[in-house]
Amino acid sequence: MNLETTQTLMTTATETTEGASSSVSTAPAPADAATGDQQPPPAADTPAPENQSETTEAAPETVYEFTMPEGVEIDPATLGNLTELSKELGLTKEQAQKVADLGAQQAQRWAAAQEQAINDVSAQWIDTVKTDKEIGGDRMAEKLAVAKRALDRFGSPELTQLLDESRLGNHPELIRAFYRAGKAISDDALVPGGRSVRGSNDPASRLYDNSNLSSQG
Repeated sequence: MNLETTQTLMTTATETTEGASSSVSTAPAPADAATGDQQPPPAADTPAPENQSETTEAAPETVYEFTMPEGVEIDPATLGNLTELSKELGLTKEQAQKVADLGAQQAQRWAAAQEQAINDVSAQWIDTVKTDKEIGGDRMAEKLAVAKRALDRFGSPELTQLLDESRLGNHPELIRAFYRAGKAISDDALVPGGRSVRGSNDPASRLYDNSNLSSQG
């Protein structure tokens, strides 16, 4: 039953109770046989109350189209849940968009917090590398160049990308492993007389050109 019908019935019931309509008899009430007192007139027929759930208007058949802020993507499953919830609550397009905006703002706050946590950990790793006796100190740039040679030889572009994006390229123990591997390569490449077979164009670059370490002095 829709809301309009419910309101109409309620209005009719109110008018009948309050008032003297043509549908109610105006004849005097019959007197009680024992006391002589008049009895109240019989109440007009009143429709029985229906289930409360039927008094709520069904959600309109609205087609929801949500706009997300730049950089925020919503997966199909979540989009479906949001659409179903909006229909269930009978939200307008504007109200549903406000709910979507609230969720997007929360997602952005979570992403910012996660990024900050990664930055903080990466900064701690960099400080550790700088003061490490084996891979840091005054010759840190040279040692990182040795480690990078091992990465170039045994790694792949995909591995380098992973190390950069995850910031694991700044982890002291990972740098240490590549540094030791690079030293092993360099020792194997030495020829009698102490001269290395390194090419003259091999720059003393750092381990990860795009990592935070590349900007450290």
